[in-house]
Amino acid sequence: LEESLINAVIDSAKADLPESVVNKEVEEGVKRLEAQAKQYGLPADMLLKYQGIESMDQYKEMYKTANEIRRSLYDLIKYNVQILGPAYNKTEKAVSLIVKHQSKRINEIYNDIYKKYQNSKVMILFDKYPKNL
Repeated sequence: LEESLINAVIDSAKADLPESVVNKEVEEGVKRLEAQAKQYGLPADMLLKYQGIESMDQYKEMYKTANEIRRSLYDLIKYNVQILGPAYNKTEKAVSLIVKHQSKRINEIYNDIYKKYQNSKVMILFDKYPKNL
C-alpha cells in the first residue's frame, strides 16, 4: 500500500507542476549553458558535444526529468528537505540533484524514484544531515 502511494505521488508530480514552470526551469539551464559556451567562445551545440551530450533536446530532457524528480522528492519527503540543483555534472555526463534530508523513509523513496527514472541521465545524491548542529 505504501509503495503504491509513493508511486501515485511520483506520477502526480508531473501533473502538479505547470508546464510553464517546467519550461522556465529548463530554459534557465539552457541559459547557463549558453553563458558558459560564450565564456569559452564556442557555440552552445559544440559545448554540448564536448560534454558528451548529443543535442540541445537531450540536454533539455535531462533538465525536465530532474525537475520532475525534484518535485516528487519535495512531495514525498515534505519536511526538512533541501534539494540543490538541477545542475549539469560534466564528469558524470548527467544532471545532478543533491538531496539534504532527515527522512527515515529515504530507502523506500529512493527505490521508487530509481524504478521510475533509472534510465534517465539524472544523478541523485542523498545526504542525511543531523537535526542539531
